[in-house]
Amino acid sequence: MAYAFRNILSRFVLVLGVLALLTTIVWAQAGTGELTGLVADPSGAVVANAQVTLTNSATGDKRTTVTTPAGVYRFSSLPIVGTYTLEIAPKGFKAVKIANLVMSVGTTVTQDVKLEVGTGSEQVTVEAGAEVIQTSESSLSQLVDRRIWQQMPLQVRNQNSFIELVAGAVPQDGTNNNRGAAVNGAREGAGSYLVDGTDNNEQGQAGRGQISFYDKGGAATSISPDAIQEYRVITNSYSAEYGKGGGFITDTVLKSGTNQWHGSAFEYNRIQNLTANDWFSGHSGAQDHLVRNQFGGSLGGPIVKNKTFFYGTGEVHRVRQSYPITTTSTTADFLNFVQTGGLEQWAETNPSGLCNNQAWWDSLLAGGIISSPRTAAPCASALPLSSTTGPIFNALHSNPAMNFPLAPS
Repeated sequence: MAYAFRNILSRFVLVLGVLALLTTIVWAQAGTGELTGLVADPSGAVVANAQVTLTNSATGDKRTTVTTPAGVYRFSSLPIVGTYTLEIAPKGFKAVKIANLVMSVGTTVTQDVKLEVGTGSEQVTVEAGAEVIQTSESSLSQLVDRRIWQQMPLQVRNQNSFIELVAGAVPQDGTNNNRGAAVNGAREGAGSYLVDGTDNNEQGQAGRGQISFYDKGGAATSISPDAIQEYRVITNSYSAEYGKGGGFITDTVLKSGTNQWHGSAFEYNRIQNLTANDWFSGHSGAQDHLVRNQFGGSLGGPIVKNKTFFYGTGEVHRVRQSYPITTTSTTADFLNFVQTGGLEQWAETNPSGLCNNQAWWDSLLAGGIISSPRTAAPCASALPLSSTTGPIFNALHSNPAMNFPLAPS
């Protein structure tokens, strides 16, 4: 019995390990950034087999590689958190340290290194600058400024609304198809939505998984802005690693814990006392009622310094709303009007009645409902079934389980 239990447990652990490996492979495809560059001496000749070290200032993660025979180094699958420091110290040259390298999701940063002749005890420190032109990829993309969700008021706290800030994007048209924005002429629902490089598409419905009135269509999962590190939209010529999306790709990168403790708390409150009443409600003497509360927070930090971290967010959205509704009902006076034959008399004799309407009468004749054409004389007694309410109505009205109240006369 114990052997069988251990066998089942071993298989379970093996399956989990395979799934974790596959998940790691998927994450390596997107949701991260890359760094590459050329190492050359003062004459411009490439330097091969030089050791290059890259350190993440936020997590302490350290990676090393060597330059190829062509003098090129490359670091792939770099997490989008903190800044990076590049160091290289080949023999016969001064050590070079380049600080504050910033990675961005879905892009490759190029940082060339020009060495100077000297000893390893000497060091040249360089402050990295922003890369204006991407020279290593052909895709067209736009990184949505994180200040949008960090500093600006948001009517909808949902990452699907960020795409509407991109050039060429048209917001969803409000016809309740709820499939998100259209970009560069592609139809709504033609994009692919990723979170840290993994699929976030609602299968079969093209992003119609949103259930809240305040949500925007697109990705199947709404993500709190407090949990977002970067949001990039790739609109043209994206590489084969993305696939699937015919119109555009969005990649949402989640925040990660670091060696420093970080947290936040917020509340957005909308109350009726500070809001004007709707004109139609005011005209009818009614009072609107709309109260919205959005509140939450985040917390992240180290579990084991330089090794394991955590980051979590929580958010609640409460909406309480009421407004006047106009509807049509049946009054006791109208039922009396029908039961006493008043409706039949009006339809048969009144100049504006149905029997005296030639077009209405012709339609009854064409449909085979009546067999004789209309004469010039009033059509008295032509509608005897309209003198009282019908048996179905009477049965429903007399049934206590289905009885409906009558409007005041």
